[in-house]
This record gives sequence, C-alpha cells and structure tokens, in this order.
Amino acid sequence: MSTFIVTFELIQPALNQERLLQRIRAYPSWARVSLVSYLILTPETVVQVRDQLVGFLKPGDKLFVGNCPVPSAWHGQPEDVSKWILENQPKA
Repeated sequence: MSTFIVTFELIQPALNQERLLQRIRAYPSWARVSLVSYLILTPETVVQVRDQLVGFLKPGDKLFVGNCPVPSAWHGQPEDVSKWILENQPKA
C-alpha cells in the first residue's frame, strides 16, 4: 500500500464536489487534511488514482496526486488525522 496526497481545486464545486469526495472516501483508508486535500492509502499507483478521479472533474478543475513524502510535519490537525498520518505514512 502507498500513501498519496490528493489535492484539488474545483471551478464550480457545487457541480461535482460531493461525487469527487465520495470517490476519494472509497479508498481503503483516508484522512482529510484540509478542505481540498486528502491523504489516501491504496495499492494503486499515482497514475491510476489520477485516472480514476479525473472522471469526476469538469473543464478547468485542477487535481494533484503525489507520493506522501517522509518525514512529514503538520500543525493544527485533529487528533484522529494526526493518528492516521503517524500510522500510515511510510517509514523513513
């Protein structure tokens, strides 16, 4: 399993945000780190994740899927998100 960061910017969120979020939350494990950023745990590649999520985007929307680097640092995350990161980020 790999940990990836998924970030997006939707030109008209009302049109497709809920469907996109449902798809992101369908990955085996995930944590929301901001309004438009998620960490996901999946056996797929970044290209496979991108290709799956692109179908939920409209023209002009932006999407980034990248490997979650280690070590990572954060501030202000809820306890459950911090715990998720500690349990799922790759070990250095």
